[in-house]
Amino acid sequence: MTTIAFAGPLRDDASLINSALVHFDRREFDLALANLDLALTIRESPHARWNRSQVLLSMGRYPEGFADYEARWKLFGVNPLIKTVWETVPRWHGEPLEGKRVAFLFEGGYGDGLMMLRYVRTLKAMGATVTQVMPTALHRVAGQLAPLAMSDSVKADYCMALYDPPTVLKQTIVDIPNSSYIGWSMEARLDWGKIVSDRPKIGIAWSTSTPPNPREYQRTLPLRQFIDLLNAPKEFRLVSLQAHDRDMAEDCGVIAPHYRDFADVIAVVGTMDLIVSIDTAALHAAAATGHRHVHAVLPWLHCWRWHHAKSWYPAIHICRQETPGDWASAFAKVIH
Repeated sequence: MTTIAFAGPLRDDASLINSALVHFDRREFDLALANLDLALTIRESPHARWNRSQVLLSMGRYPEGFADYEARWKLFGVNPLIKTVWETVPRWHGEPLEGKRVAFLFEGGYGDGLMMLRYVRTLKAMGATVTQVMPTALHRVAGQLAPLAMSDSVKADYCMALYDPPTVLKQTIVDIPNSSYIGWSMEARLDWGKIVSDRPKIGIAWSTSTPPNPREYQRTLPLRQFIDLLNAPKEFRLVSLQAHDRDMAEDCGVIAPHYRDFADVIAVVGTMDLIVSIDTAALHAAAATGHRHVHAVLPWLHCWRWHHAKSWYPAIHICRQETPGDWASAFAKVIH
């Protein structure tokens, strides 16, 4: 165990938070945590709490990490999609759910939604009748699990956001429900299979649809670089699993289907022999189906969930950079 000693007077909390971020970027999680703990003795701060959650979750200390993850509401506010029900229905804090109506509410991005839909089954097993409030792009996928409604029409005894179940239940990395929970219809799979040909196929995603946050790890890379590093055997066709950058994909010889929503993406995933994706919603869509050949190509510093990826997606293959910026080392781990 690392022992940290601070000489001289205590620094201000902003300096300690900045120091923690430096250590976090180096994956020196113990040192990052020590700085944030000290910052919080100086002043309670949602910024310190939020960053502490990222450190703790990366370390696999989920009960503590999810408790600090509550700071997101003060920092980022409530998604307008769920605002009405969030403000009018009591939030769940662990009360018995047998016979109760629960509103399960979207937050974060599409990847968060796809990842946390697993908890619909958990809530049903606890006796709840679940209604979901989700963005349109997730309607057909989420609708496999429970009915949907608009925020202002929900009738519920409790509401909960996506990350509330593991938070309230104080789940550890061994408690996460991790069986596949999203599927595709055979009819849709056959229809999409005709469109993308009968040759062996690799589904790929190389970029996000929105610009990255200034402090976000560098998870995207240019398509041509992605293709070169993937170095797929010539008999394989590449198929885009993302709705954006279609013209770019076609210019590079990648099949680029028109996707209406994530249900279409998941149907195409069912026709793929191999999936290779950066950290984006397409990766969650593929992994949530239980596909046996999903490869996540990740930067050296990446989101907390992938440090214990098998807790969420047992079949996923993690292909991480060995040093910052070294994408070649990540792609070298992909098994064709």
